Amino acid sequence: MTTGILTWKQLKERIIDAFPNGERQVAISRRIAISRYTVCRVLKPCQEHGYLEHMPKCGRPRKITQIMDRRIK
Repeated sequence: MTTGILTWKQLKERIIDAFPNGERQVAISRRIAISRYTVCRVLKPCQEHGYLEHMPKCGRPRKITQIMDRRIK
């Protein structure tokens, strides 16, 4: 296990691993030292859709490609 600050994905994985084991949201938030709201925000989409990965975004796709982005910078 790495030491230091957790990435968002690692944090989400820890929360999601702890929840099915019967641990309550308050207990998870205290153990990881984050707010209960954050735990709730992570678990809600996971409970609704059943997976951890990012949901597809709605809205218009970008017109600028990665190559154009590099040229602009």
